[in-house]
Amino acid sequence: MSWLKRLLAGFADDTEPEPAYGDPLRIAEVTAVIDEMRAMFKADGGDVSLVGIDGGVVIVRLRGACASCEASSITVHKALEPQLRERLAWVESVRRG
Repeated sequence: MSWLKRLLAGFADDTEPEPAYGDPLRIAEVTAVIDEMRAMFKADGGDVSLVGIDGGVVIVRLRGACASCEASSITVHKALEPQLRERLAWVESVRRG
């Protein structure tokens, strides 16, 4: 195993995320968008999981390399949030939880 893989293994989050909370229909809608974007997150060694939905607020958790990346707020607010707001009229904002 390379030194980089050993280093990154310390940041790995292999635990299964808890089921998301909120309206089941909205969870399905958000999950569909996240699933379409998943390749982008995985290409950078990370992932995103849906924590829940509170009214019009989508709460996500960044995992893997994305969790500790300095650009994670850009990922959430400049990549994920615009996609969700464009496709789902009820989305007001996205935040990390």
